[in-house]
Amino acid sequence: MRKPRKEPRPRAVVERRGGRLRRRMTIYFPPELARRLLVHCAREDREASEVVTDAVRRHLAAPKAS
Repeated sequence: MRKPRKEPRPRAVVERRGGRLRRRMTIYFPPELARRLLVHCAREDREASEVVTDAVRRHLAAPKAS
């Protein structure tokens, strides 16, 4: 019996834990901010992509200042 074919997805889209789909991106941070992000992630036991995703969502949802 043949397995059902999965629909192809772009190479930049990866599957993470729990089946979450994520698009791979490269973002450049100032060195000190990158260090602080990684320290925060280690202390909170979270992936950097999770923390950045949450921050971007909050930023995009915030009302624009006039």
